[in-house]
Amino acid sequence: MSIKLEIDGEKIGYVFPRSQPSDPRPLHPTEVTVTTITDYIKRIHHNIFGYFNPVFADEIRLIRSQHMADDISWIEYWAEKFQSSELYFQAAKLNRSYSVTYCYHHSGNDKNPILQRMVQLMEIAISLNPKDSEIIIALATHLIHTTQVRDLSRARRILEALPKMTRNAEILLKTIDRNENKSSSLTPTPLKSIRTSPLGEIKEEQKNCRAVLRALKKEKKTDTEEMRLWSDHYYRLAIMYELSWGISKQANNLNIKESILFNKMPKIIKNLENYSYAKNGTLNGPLRENPSFLIPTDYQLFELAYGKKTFTFNPLTLLQD
Repeated sequence: MSIKLEIDGEKIGYVFPRSQPSDPRPLHPTEVTVTTITDYIKRIHHNIFGYFNPVFADEIRLIRSQHMADDISWIEYWAEKFQSSELYFQAAKLNRSYSVTYCYHHSGNDKNPILQRMVQLMEIAISLNPKDSEIIIALATHLIHTTQVRDLSRARRILEALPKMTRNAEILLKTIDRNENKSSSLTPTPLKSIRTSPLGEIKEEQKNCRAVLRALKKEKKTDTEEMRLWSDHYYRLAIMYELSWGISKQANNLNIKESILFNKMPKIIKNLENYSYAKNGTLNGPLRENPSFLIPTDYQLFELAYGKKTFTFNPLTLLQD
């Protein structure tokens, strides 16, 4: 159940009360259209505290897992009736959700056929709307990152067939190169084109940096311009990461609005070419208590390029200028 919020008759969203074990099964819309089904999915299945909340006891989970399976079948039925790319895509995403919510290790449920079905539904959705880059990117992402359906060559084909290359597609293609051990084909992504929020793009570029640096180490190419190029790039990426995480803390320290510091970021990023492990040493910013970006083995790679440095640098000082 959900409570619709309206202001002057305009729907602005829903409030989702936390579901209880005694709650009745949600009713399907009486008027069945693509819009009403999509609205039903958003209200019922996108509510983490709702009817399909996985925290209940096993006997309730068993009942609700069957209800969710029935819901997915019902959505697939109408997707075929309406030949709706959107409904096929929603059904695919619900198969993914079902595998996460109800196919945990000791349940005995096998994720593989459910995730295979997810891929099939996305492929049908794409066949109905070949220009929908959102669905293509979603499918490629699963073909790269979801172990049970992993197929890198297939992911590459559908990404390279995109009518227009997107930022997300480029990131995924680099991920494929990295996973196929084609580190030599990777090039550093310009820092100014990497979004700092959310942090997904920074972390993906981090994986590329590590893959290249480790490959160069393995090939005994540590005293090379390429090693120094990637070391510098990775170091500057780490500064971006620390700044993105540390803005709130620094705004509080300086008693100013976060937006003022965010507005400084483009200029700071433009000037990061002046910073490197060779010049600035180990980062000792806000994340040093629990280093989650640069780890000791990363610094060991920097040391192969530049030797060990004993001085330190706090990236947050860049926000004070």
